[in-house]
Amino acid sequence: MLTIYHNPRCSKSREALALLESSGESFDVVNYLEDMPSTMVLRDALHALSSEVLLRIQEPDYKAHFANRDMTDEDVVALLQLYPKVLQRPLVTDGKRWVVGRPIENIQKFLK
Repeated sequence: MLTIYHNPRCSKSREALALLESSGESFDVVNYLEDMPSTMVLRDALHALSSEVLLRIQEPDYKAHFANRDMTDEDVVALLQLYPKVLQRPLVTDGKRWVVGRPIENIQKFLK
């Protein structure tokens, strides 16, 4: 089963959700701003995607707390739990693979 880490205020995230709904795939929706992924989930995503892909570098919280710091993966995970807006969206996983839905074609390829 798929899981989408979703921000309902984000147009790209809403577009990804619509794509999943039309795909016929079973999936769960996690509003990560209200229900932050666990440390283990964030570690898995970070290992699959790297911090360069997983983090939204234009977010003010990124600039204030992440930028220009030498951080371990554990540091990144801990800061993401404090500042979830920095997490890239939408994220889709099947439990083994991860993809960021920017652009939406990434999810289309993921579903094939």
